[in-house]
Amino acid sequence: MATGRNPVRSVARSGWEIIVYLAMALFIFLAPVFLRVIDIIYGGDLHGSRFGLMSKNDVGPIYLASFLVDAFLLTWLLVAGPSSKSGVLRIVSHGFAAVVTWKPFVFLGQHSLQVFSVHIFYIYIVALMIGKGNVSEGYLAAFLLSSPVPMFLGAWLDGRWKNRNLGSASSGLRT
Repeated sequence: MATGRNPVRSVARSGWEIIVYLAMALFIFLAPVFLRVIDIIYGGDLHGSRFGLMSKNDVGPIYLASFLVDAFLLTWLLVAGPSSKSGVLRIVSHGFAAVVTWKPFVFLGQHSLQVFSVHIFYIYIVALMIGKGNVSEGYLAAFLLSSPVPMFLGAWLDGRWKNRNLGSASSGLRT
């Protein structure tokens, strides 16, 4: 960036459509590989106690490969995808750009620390409810489906707090 060149442009350029299709295939391939490795190491115990204690060293190479593929795909779709020669990739790129620039997601991103904090608090509540074992699946489903509400509430309250502080700062008052 200091040289005035955008390093992303060197990786995400039009004309790499074949590499993007290969990356998409690898993206799809990595999920079952990850699950198979877990099955081999942990005996298919995806919901049991051993899976919760899974060592990232056991699946580290898969995490790294997945991260690199995801980073490349997301970057390419946002930067070079709109001008791609492939109609399919242009459509996927525009769809992805629409999702990541959707106003509710942008709003949550602008208040990400508060959203993260509320999310952690919410997860602890769910974990405490599940730990007691006497909560119905319907109640847990309702709790899960309502989970965006406190996140948006936390973001909204943070926005109100910031606007309140900006208003008092512009009038010369200190809080």
